[in-house]
Amino acid sequence: MLKNKINIIFLINDMFINNFEILYNKMLKNDIFEVKVVSCESKSTDYKNFISSKNICKFLKSNKINCIDGYNPFSKKYIDLNQFNPDYIFVSNPYDIYRPNEYSSEKLSKIAKLCDIEYGTSILLDNGSNMNILENSYYSNCYMHFISNNYKNYISKEFDKSKIKDKFIPVGCLKVEKFLDNNYKSKNWNNIFENNESLRIVWKPRWTLSDLNLFFLWLEKFIELSSKMKIQLLILEHPLLKSNLEKKQSLKLYENIIKKCDKDIIKTIDNYDFLDYVLESDVLICEPTSLVAEYSITNNPILLQGNYEELNGIGKKIIKKKNIVNDFDDIYNILKKCKHKNIKVYSNNYFYKNKYKLNFSDYLIKLLIKDTEMNPKSNYFKKLLDIHYDNLYEIRKILSQGYYKENIIVSKEKIIKDIDNLLKMWSDEIISLKSKE
Repeated sequence: MLKNKINIIFLINDMFINNFEILYNKMLKNDIFEVKVVSCESKSTDYKNFISSKNICKFLKSNKINCIDGYNPFSKKYIDLNQFNPDYIFVSNPYDIYRPNEYSSEKLSKIAKLCDIEYGTSILLDNGSNMNILENSYYSNCYMHFISNNYKNYISKEFDKSKIKDKFIPVGCLKVEKFLDNNYKSKNWNNIFENNESLRIVWKPRWTLSDLNLFFLWLEKFIELSSKMKIQLLILEHPLLKSNLEKKQSLKLYENIIKKCDKDIIKTIDNYDFLDYVLESDVLICEPTSLVAEYSITNNPILLQGNYEELNGIGKKIIKKKNIVNDFDDIYNILKKCKHKNIKVYSNNYFYKNKYKLNFSDYLIKLLIKDTEMNPKSNYFKKLLDIHYDNLYEIRKILSQGYYKENIIVSKEKIIKDIDNLLKMWSDEIISLKSKE
């Protein structure tokens, strides 16, 4: 039995909550947990715009999540998470490039056990892309990375040989659980379209816009389709779609086209909770995206623009080969056979089934409790200390022999100076870690 509460921090630097919201709410109601949510900025990159810590905090509060703004604009410093004595820190995503240096995975891992919840399930073969996981320092620093499905369905052989794979823990898709837990009462589609017998279609264009002409061609074809069929078309805009259109100097063209569309038939959406709308549609049309796996619970047709042979095991279970469409005529011919479903029947066929037959969030909670019992925080930091002591031993050994890894002979004075500097660095690390035992 646990003697103390398990302290959890959700460190959020994104404008979405549907991959952790249900877990957060269940932890709040569970006396075992003490939960805090802290916001921090989302740094700008070539693919992502800057979002301030203040705006993220405001967004979370607007969605009934009590939040602490992690940034003090007067001192221009981020708060020290050590003050909350967390056992686990959950971050929004497994990328250090989007968080301030104060909250790097290396620094967070020295405060608590660092975790995150996968945002989307891959449906593509590795083709070398997952080698980025082995090169991503976040996975070396994190403690557990909770994923939707067994990693062996889509991870490379190189990854399977690495120690990092043990950190990938399948629990199921919390976004799907949130939707199913709502008992489908929201009927969000009817909040944006008139409730009628039209075929409900979702089109999610690829945000990278690798072929801008093809994007506008398909947009034109969808508008033409609306005059031929009784449809309601929801264009799902990726958060980076408009910023990419702007970079390609095509945003105004896109917006003007959308303005001229019949609003009773064609609408756009970019809300963080888009999944609730999408899962009430009759057909999904998209390029490869994690949304495909989530949409599979509807048992409705998925028309995929892409190459069938590039799909992994999960992708091929979900996508029928005949539903690979790279020509709009193929889409039109398939849609003519699709029907609107008044009654939606959802089933969870492709996500990980845990052995306890629990809801995904309950299973994750059970894992955290078990981990706290079997591997308390003091043990976690003791292992980190052991690693530092091993490194310290190697440093002493190498420097005392008078050469470095490159076998370059150096002076005695330089060796002594480097030994002093390195010992101080490792000593500071060890003192910090020992204080957490």
